[in-house]
Amino acid sequence: MPVVNEQAQLVGVLTRRDIRERIEREGNSVLQRALGELVRGETIETYPDQPLRVVVYRMAETGFTRLPVLDGQHSRKLVGMISLHDLLRARTRSLEEERHRERVLRIRLPFAARGPAAVDRST
Repeated sequence: MPVVNEQAQLVGVLTRRDIRERIEREGNSVLQRALGELVRGETIETYPDQPLRVVVYRMAETGFTRLPVLDGQHSRKLVGMISLHDLLRARTRSLEEERHRERVLRIRLPFAARGPAAVDRST
């Protein structure tokens, strides 16, 4: 889950795993702490102009299945989140479009096709 400030800039992220590990270490007292104390400040993020394969590689390298999408390299403004599910859906759509482009079209000729017996063999 991304955590942003009043200007919608990314402050950090908090994952379910982070919460679970903190509860295991510190008990339920974690639930009384401020959100800002729990977030991890070092984030793995992506940008709107990055190719999807870069995002897939980043997810595979880090093990995260959701990444915050920031406005730009120097801006920390959060514009959205992208998940592994989003990437799989985009890949499925791409494969369907490719299959549609490559489908075989039946061509009907306005005249009768000649069979092998009708081929002129006089040459």
